Amino acid sequence: MLLQYITAIMDMTESQIRFHERLLVNAFDKEHRILFWNKKCEIMFGIREEEALGEILEDLLPWTRGHEKMIYLHNALSGQPVYVADDKFDLNNNYYDQVVLPLKDNSGNVFAALNIVIDLGNPSGKASDRRRFSLLLNNGF
Repeated sequence: MLLQYITAIMDMTESQIRFHERLLVNAFDKEHRILFWNKKCEIMFGIREEEALGEILEDLLPWTRGHEKMIYLHNALSGQPVYVADDKFDLNNNYYDQVVLPLKDNSGNVFAALNIVIDLGNPSGKASDRRRFSLLLNNGF
């Protein structure tokens, strides 16, 4: 069900979301339990999806505990979308754009946060990926 929700938000197929070489996508519940983990996550963090799902983010990746960028997850889980442009990724020093979106149930309650990172490689990035990201943000997600 969560994957269907993500595909609808991103207007991409399941395969595109799971295997895109520059698109890191993961999702977390309010306890920071990992609900979704795509192939780019596996590559970047060296942890397979099967090992990640259901685990608490800070237990799986201890370096995230207290990390300054965890505020993005906290804000999204509080209902506030976060957008970060042209930042540097700690693990590979590539530039990236990132959006962290609150996921809400039918009653409007936040139940999880969706983290989407586009690995730009350099500050200019790939135009088509940036356009997709802009559309995502402009559609109010």
